[in-house]
Amino acid sequence: MNNKINLLKGSKTKRFQQEKILKILKFGSIGFLSLVVIASLALFVLNTRSPIDLLKNQEKTAISNISTLQERAGKLLFTENRVKDISGIVDKRTVFDGTITQITQIIPSEILVQSVSLDKKIFSLTITSPSLSSINTLVEGIETLAQDQKTFSKITLEGLTIDPKTGDYIVSILGNFP
Repeated sequence: MNNKINLLKGSKTKRFQQEKILKILKFGSIGFLSLVVIASLALFVLNTRSPIDLLKNQEKTAISNISTLQERAGKLLFTENRVKDISGIVDKRTVFDGTITQITQIIPSEILVQSVSLDKKIFSLTITSPSLSSINTLVEGIETLAQDQKTFSKITLEGLTIDPKTGDYIVSILGNFP
């Protein structure tokens, strides 16, 4: 038979094709809608079941801990650096404790110390006393320190003055450290 014979009118063939396309689109849209619903449900289940919120909270906690630890580490490094610098300064510093102790032991009770100055190489002492004999005792004691214990390499009596108002003697002694 002849396949080219069309018993349907032209408008019905177009309508038939349109209905066919509509059915395909209808099934396609239902399938796509089903796929979207299934994907949405799967994402919802994964989102509620997954520990993302817990992980986010742990991440925030870890970041805050790290930031506080970094701050503490910075402070500790700063403090450690300061301690090293201070240790270096203390190691380079001349210790005068023994010298001062020796000098204070030989100062008689009637002598009043006006000033004491210590440097790496020079010792200066200014005293006042109402008696020349106590000044003599002090000078002899410093001389003994210089001879016996090698505390001073040179001792100089800078000056001896008398205060006319009080009658006290003022003496300045200068010593060089070895």
